[in-house]
Amino acid sequence: MTSTAEKKKKKRGATAAIASFLETHDQDFDGGFNDLDLTNPVNLPDEVTETFKINLDKIDLWKLADRPSDEMGDIDFLLQSIKKDGQQIPALVREKDDGRYELIYGYRRYYCCKELNIPLYSKKADTSSLKQLSKLQFLENSAREDLSNYAKFKSFKRYLDEKVFKDQREIANFFNISESNLSKIMIYNRINSEIIESLTNLKSISYKTMEEIIRLSKDQKKRDIIITLADKISSLEINSGNLANIVSSRIKRSENLETTTDSKVPQDYINFKVSEKTGRLTISLSSCLEGKLPEIKEYLMSLIKEPKE
Repeated sequence: MTSTAEKKKKKRGATAAIASFLETHDQDFDGGFNDLDLTNPVNLPDEVTETFKINLDKIDLWKLADRPSDEMGDIDFLLQSIKKDGQQIPALVREKDDGRYELIYGYRRYYCCKELNIPLYSKKADTSSLKQLSKLQFLENSAREDLSNYAKFKSFKRYLDEKVFKDQREIANFFNISESNLSKIMIYNRINSEIIESLTNLKSISYKTMEEIIRLSKDQKKRDIIITLADKISSLEINSGNLANIVSSRIKRSENLETTTDSKVPQDYINFKVSEKTGRLTISLSSCLEGKLPEIKEYLMSLIKEPKE
């Protein structure tokens, strides 16, 4: 017969195991328990010989990290899990020459510990090779479905910029990714920089829409119009299915505008964007408005003029 103490011990172990599972896979289901198969016990991670807790003021973020600040997932769920049951899975760090540590992976855990004002439970990498550290990060994140292709692109691009890898082929071979799949991830490299800067929510814009943007933006007029449509593309209102028709329609309207004597400036040809970081306002004008500076000034002044009582 199982003693009461043994039952309590098993219950604590099961609770910790489930918390550990949720901490790793909290993006693999939609927040409920219907998708979890608890018929088989969840094993606790094997004991790691070199695990320790680090005060957060001794940790620097790794420059090659692949977790964007806007792709943190359901951070509140993880925060409450760590607050209640503690951090079950260690983050990975490497020790620097000055005695500080760099965080290789475990950014969400780091963020939660920062919010809770507690040390980060960590394990130390036994290598200083950037390639091997990149691979450890990649393996840790390979099962994560919430990481967007745009986040992967930024990570791979940093590898190339920092000369960790010499080219895309070496990245594909090292991470065992097909070159065709890697090419799809790296599609953002082929998009005009002005268009990239004008778009937000890049993680949600489909590959087909990106292909259509590349195809259309080879023409300067079409490129200018795409920039004015950036907000609607970012909100997914405009996509690969309707982008070409909308751009074509705008070009026809701009041609009609050039032949008319009407001095009114169409609102559709002006795009406003406010930077989330600096609050700076950027105004993009379609090329069809070239030579209409007085009308543009008049239109902008009408927007900021105080309404009459």
